Amino acid sequence: MMRVRDRDSFENVVYDAHIYHSYGDDNKMGADEWHGDMDSCKTCCRDPLTLAELVEAKLPIVVGEYSLNTGFAGSPDFYLQFMQQQLSAWANIPGMIGSFFWNFLVLRQPGSWYKEMSLLQLFAPQGPLPPVSQMNLSSLCPGMDLTRCPQYDPEAVTGKDDCVWQTKTTTLPPLQQPWQAGGWDPSWPGPPARLQPPERPPDHAYPTLWSPATSPAALPAPAPASPLASRGPSA
Repeated sequence: MMRVRDRDSFENVVYDAHIYHSYGDDNKMGADEWHGDMDSCKTCCRDPLTLAELVEAKLPIVVGEYSLNTGFAGSPDFYLQFMQQQLSAWANIPGMIGSFFWNFLVLRQPGSWYKEMSLLQLFAPQGPLPPVSQMNLSSLCPGMDLTRCPQYDPEAVTGKDDCVWQTKTTTLPPLQQPWQAGGWDPSWPGPPARLQPPERPPDHAYPTLWSPATSPAALPAPAPASPLASRGPSA
């Protein structure tokens, strides 16, 4: 990898991920109907897994584009849930430097489309969202039962795969993202405390996200991620 071979030249190079739940990732299973719980499933279960290989490789990551667009009309309650869950994901993915919302301000007619892509019109006083400082970003999707995440092949999952919360049939430890199953890598910026993996249930009972093949023993700790606002696409 070039960052290993030529660290000085590639020290400030980051991976720019664009993550949307539209543009081919609309709620396909709902056809003409929109189901907000599918977006929470994608954010909490699927999207972090699509970045797992970058985390394992210790590449700095920035979400260069994201929004609250789903291809369907939203609501104030959904906008709050979707924004908080996305920011909680960016804040708890190791090596994530920050994020850029698309767009800082969309010049739109009152009542027209694209409010879900206009940052200033989403946050108070113009919009329904409270300051980010009032959102709980302490963990990935606080309040959601991550044991209900569906199973994915970690080597094949993409940002266009459907996601549906599973019916809970047994009590399992909270789902761990691959980088959470071991301990902090001391060479990576982050808190010194180690995170011990939970007692592992039988193989047949636990989602494939948590397994020896997909949960490296030691991966980087999360670096604080601060949501940023962009006036246009990242370069």
